[in-house]
Amino acid sequence: MLLIVVVSGLVAVVVLVLVECLSRWRSGRGRVGEITDAYELAVLAGGGRSLADTVITALVRRNVVRESPEGLCSPVAGMSAEHPAERLVLAILSKRMGHARRAEIEGAPGWRPLKKRIRAQLVRRGLLRPTWTLWVAGVAVLGGFAVLWANLGFVAVMVVVVADLLSGDWEAALGMIGQQWSMLLAPPLTVAFALVLRWVTLVRTPAGEAAYEDVLAAHPGYDDSLEAYVLHGERPRDHEHR
Repeated sequence: MLLIVVVSGLVAVVVLVLVECLSRWRSGRGRVGEITDAYELAVLAGGGRSLADTVITALVRRNVVRESPEGLCSPVAGMSAEHPAERLVLAILSKRMGHARRAEIEGAPGWRPLKKRIRAQLVRRGLLRPTWTLWVAGVAVLGGFAVLWANLGFVAVMVVVVADLLSGDWEAALGMIGQQWSMLLAPPLTVAFALVLRWVTLVRTPAGEAAYEDVLAAHPGYDDSLEAYVLHGERPRDHEHR
């Protein structure tokens, strides 16, 4: 059973390395896209500013939606929106008799499929890793835990080998290494699996990280752009001027 887990982990490591190489190859050949708007940035960033919150803020700033001091959002008569995410907000408000709080809008069921579509676009453009790579990373991590246990066997083998060498019994030492050679692979495999642990949290590809850093460099602090709102949040006391 332990051997199956280790082999599965090794296969997962190979798959992840191939995916990473493919991602870098696409990036090097210019086969990746750029972030086209703040809504894609919200999905790419994956931080505290959700897609729904970003869309609501954009509509409030454009006076398509009015937000009261009490936090109630309502559509402005005669205003419309073109982006699917913006139309979703207006549709949600329409279903709620024209009044809803941000939390109520964000909790509506339509956001998950919309976010999934935007994420799929970012994956196709090489900015985000496919979701299945996270599952593969999980298998690799399980293999890594098995390898950690194998390090105990490595230590035991090395104790015997060192003892044989100190006693001058080179034949016994070499015989032990020949019999337990697989244990000698435990330390380098441990290092390899430790590197794979980073895949659990790395969602953006190298190209996606570069695109994110470009936007961050263009908006290093608070400004009036929606991108800055996604990256840094609301300008301090900015809500008082709505």
